[in-house]
Amino acid sequence: MSVYLLIAIPILIVALMIESLRKLLLAAIGSLVKLILTKGGAGLLNVLVWMVKTIPAAHWIVLKNLFTPRSALLPTLPKNESNDGG
Repeated sequence: MSVYLLIAIPILIVALMIESLRKLLLAAIGSLVKLILTKGGAGLLNVLVWMVKTIPAAHWIVLKNLFTPRSALLPTLPKNESNDGG
């Protein structure tokens, strides 16, 4: 990899000295940065929408379970007086 950097850096410096190549490189790099920011922003927006949708739903479930009485969740069986476990 370092060999490619040693070759690419002088070529890039020479290309930046020539005005037409500099404009072409800046346009290409600018379009790449714009594409990366657009795709990254869309991914970030998807994550934020997912969080806005799922976090309140999860909190609602937790609150519902906290305030539901135990007898509604686990109804007890009627006591059998003849069988006291002994």
